[in-house]
Amino acid sequence: MSQQGWTQWHAQRVERLRDLEQLLASLEYFFDDLELRVTGRPARGQIDPGGTVHIRLWIDGTLGELASMLETTGSGIPEISSRPVKRGLAKGTARLGVLDLSLECIDVRISVCPEKSVVRESANLVTGQPIELASPDDIRRLIDEAPGDSDYAD
Repeated sequence: MSQQGWTQWHAQRVERLRDLEQLLASLEYFFDDLELRVTGRPARGQIDPGGTVHIRLWIDGTLGELASMLETTGSGIPEISSRPVKRGLAKGTARLGVLDLSLECIDVRISVCPEKSVVRESANLVTGQPIELASPDDIRRLIDEAPGDSDYAD
């Protein structure tokens, strides 16, 4: 990959991370009591173009309040559905409420968990396989540590 291509790739990666961080900051601002984690490759900062970022979320509120907040903040109108989870991983819950939305640079799937501890579960809630997790502060750290344009100058 050429120097210019490498620089552009990193700039787009950071743009996707910033889009995600803006959503996370909105959630933190609007809900006093919440627990959330970004899961999988995006937890390492690897957000592929066209891929979906998965977020686990517990809030002291309802799915309807979450959907309303997302719409009010300009995050878009989420599609609400549910998805099955592996038996025993979600504290007796067989399905989680899910909100899917498209932001400026990324698509997001928010799985609303029944308890805070489910958010921190280090297994994929569908397959049971180990999975990486990142807090909002971890995502901010990835953005802060990302190379800038000057890091690629000759």
